[in-house]
Amino acid sequence: MNDLGTFGGDESIAWGINDRGDVVGHSFYAGSEDGRAFLYSKGSMIDLGTLGGVVSVARGINNSGGIVGASTTLNEEPHAFYSMDGSMIDLGTLGGLLSVAYGINNSGQIVGYSLTAQGQLHAFLDSDGSMRDLGTLGGTRSEAFSVNERGQIVGSSSVAADVAFHGFLYSDGSMTDLNSLVDESGVGYLIHTGTSINNAGQIAAQALNPNGETRAILLIPRRGVEKAKPHP
Repeated sequence: MNDLGTFGGDESIAWGINDRGDVVGHSFYAGSEDGRAFLYSKGSMIDLGTLGGVVSVARGINNSGGIVGASTTLNEEPHAFYSMDGSMIDLGTLGGLLSVAYGINNSGQIVGYSLTAQGQLHAFLDSDGSMRDLGTLGGTRSEAFSVNERGQIVGSSSVAADVAFHGFLYSDGSMTDLNSLVDESGVGYLIHTGTSINNAGQIAAQALNPNGETRAILLIPRRGVEKAKPHP
């Protein structure tokens, strides 16, 4: 275990790492309560700056060194950003005043969430500079946390009437409730968040077990099965 240090303050948090061992996160300067996004590479912690405000946090990095996260702007509005070679770009929003980027794949596809013009928080996919609203599972809120090289996305969304949150898989232009994809082994579990997806389609998620306790779970695709038995 290696301590990556700080910018002089008491705290630093790492959020992402790529295959080269480059690490991103946020850290604090001495006497400051405003965290700054960092890139830790070749033994050095580098301040990535901001979009004009005072706070920034880096959440993900791909193998090309593309970094995503969120930063306050001059108007102190949190906006998702993409940073490469020291240049930070504002990704904008879905029409509202807030956006946050969580994940980026090696093709440069970026996922996160943003406020819409109607004031709803929706998951987004940013590809080639265009931010797309991924919608929800029937409620008013969704968040995307991870995207693999096939463009498959996982996250969490409220369902009809916002009564609960369910994990989702977004693939081929459609958002699917993860609970509808599990077989008999998942009976009694409620998957509320898909946190990460790899290139094999395996999904790390969070679920409530039959006793209402939170558990980390792994969802493994079954090849050759057209439709698994739905979760009750």
